[in-house]
This record gives sequence, structure tokens and C-alpha cells, in this order.
Amino acid sequence: MRFYLHFCNKYGHQPGDLGSLPLFIAKLASKGQTVEQQAEAQRAIGYYRAPLSPSIEPRGKAQSETMNEETWKKAIEDYSTKELSQRKAWYSGVAAVYDRLRPGYSSTLIDQVLEITQLSPGSNLLEIGAGPGTATVSFAPLGCSMLCLEPNSDFYQLAQRNCQAYPNVKIHNTSFEEWELEPEEFDAILSATAFHWIPAEIRFLKAAQALRDRGYLILLWNTGLEPEPEIQAELQNIYQDYVPDFVPYEGLATQQQHLQSFGQMILDSGYFQNLVSQAYVCTAHYAITDYLLLLSTYSPYLNLETQAREALFASLKTKLEQQGPGQIKLYYLSAFHIAEKVYSCHGSS
Repeated sequence: MRFYLHFCNKYGHQPGDLGSLPLFIAKLASKGQTVEQQAEAQRAIGYYRAPLSPSIEPRGKAQSETMNEETWKKAIEDYSTKELSQRKAWYSGVAAVYDRLRPGYSSTLIDQVLEITQLSPGSNLLEIGAGPGTATVSFAPLGCSMLCLEPNSDFYQLAQRNCQAYPNVKIHNTSFEEWELEPEEFDAILSATAFHWIPAEIRFLKAAQALRDRGYLILLWNTGLEPEPEIQAELQNIYQDYVPDFVPYEGLATQQQHLQSFGQMILDSGYFQNLVSQAYVCTAHYAITDYLLLLSTYSPYLNLETQAREALFASLKTKLEQQGPGQIKLYYLSAFHIAEKVYSCHGSS
């Protein structure tokens, strides 16, 4: 606790200030603390702050955590319930930027996935929401047959370009919802930071129907990239000035909680079992201009009015350029969920 109190004193936060927690957790990440250590610190701080804040529920769970969870679940629902035509075109204006600046998936993560699933050149793999091929190019060298579905026409063209060296990869410009089911045809289904876009009533059922018995659902995730706590604190006032209701930072511990919640959704569906999950804290360095372009590829920023977004980015750019060398260090989680199809899940609904 003394490290948290020192942090609050140094950066001008009150220990009962709920907004200090994500900043402190990001600071722990910058010091090399594991996600598990960050989560333990968050729990300890929650117990400490219970008598300090009236917004703590009697059971000891911070109201802000409840609100974060509710907000996250609502965001998932909002993504998946948009009109299909809107979902198909969502990233069209930023597709090339997305392809250039969104981080890929580390070889460590991919190797662990392959070790667990034992995919081989003879495997049959379906990818849902391939995007520009960010994850596709990590699995294609295995030589397995890959059928990749991508509804966005701009992403589809980028994926074709990025995967042209792999004759084992076939990419179809269609959505998972529209795709004609091939029952029990695939050894594994892959979806990289995309599965949450599929309506809840379709995603798990149709995936199970497409998988062979004991086939694997492989979900990869890269969470939103966030700067160090000191930079967050510097930028927070700018967000408050331009987009007061906007929440720019979650913190790695909250991102980990969201990943755990999605893992529970997989099990609660009833179609999958034996869930294995892993998350790694990753870092990346971006030029300031590229960082702002990266932000423009995230849905909360795409939701902003164009004028508000441009004004926000201009002010952020000015502030960041005052900080120093023209680069910004960012932190994020790279993670996977792997679950096995329940043996009794055959093609009927």
C-alpha cells in the first residue's frame, strides 16, 4: 500500500479518488509487474479504499468496477447489434491506417496457441473477421488450409495483398452471419480481436456447428494501447475539455478483467469447455503522429463527431510534442482464449 500512497502523493491524487487506480496500475505495468500482480494490487487498494469512498458497495466491490463492467458489456452489445451494413463499413475510412499501425500478435503468443491446439499442415482452419490479415499471416506459414471471412471490402483487399504468398489461404468477402455453414468441417476457428462484433445469438452456436467434435475456438486479443501514467495524467485535462464524457484509459488490470469476462461468456454459452487463457503485457513505441492515427482506428474515437475528434487530436498533439523526443511508449495486453467444443455439440440448434 505504501507504493500506492507514494504514487498518490507524487501525482496529486487523493487515495479515495477512483480515477487514480488505472493510472497506478499502468505505472506498475511500466515497472514490469505481471498482470496477476497488478490484479492483486487492485484488490488490495479496493479493500483499503472501502472506508474512504462512499461509492464502494457493501460487499467490497468498487462501484466504478461495476460501472466499468456494465459499460464494457454494453459496448460489446452495441458493436454486435449494429446493422450488418454498418458493421461491414465500420473501418473503411481507416483500413489502411489500421493495417499499418495496429500491432500484430507476438510469436510467443502464436507458438503457445499452436502448442495447445496441435494444429498441423493437415488442419482445416476457419478465420472469422480476418481484417487486413493481421493474425492470418501468423498462422498461414503453418501450411494448413485456411478459409478466412472478412466482411469489410477494404480489409478484404488488404488481406488478399498481405496473404498473396500463401496459396493455402482463401479469403471471402463476407460476414460470418452471411457465410453458408459448413457443418463440422473445421478443426479450429480463429478470430482475432473480432469475435465480439458477431451477434450473441449467432457467435457461439454457429462456431460450434462449424467445428468438428473437440475442435478448438481460438480467440486472440490485443487491447487498446495506453501511455504511461504520467502521460495519462497530462492528457486527461485535454479529454475533459473536448470530450468530457469520454473515457480514454481503462488500465491493464481492467482490460484483464474484461478478458476474463469474455472467457466466462465462452463457457456460459454451453458450447465450449476446457478454457485456457493467457495474457502478456506488451510495449510499443510510436511516433506522436502515428499514435494519434492509431487512436483513430479505435471504435470509441470513430464514434466521435469529426470536428470534436480533430480538435481533440490537435490539442493532444501539441501537448505530446511539448513532452520531448517525438515518440510515446505504450502498453497493452496481448492475449488468447482457447476452448474446446463440447463433445455433444453437433450441427443442430
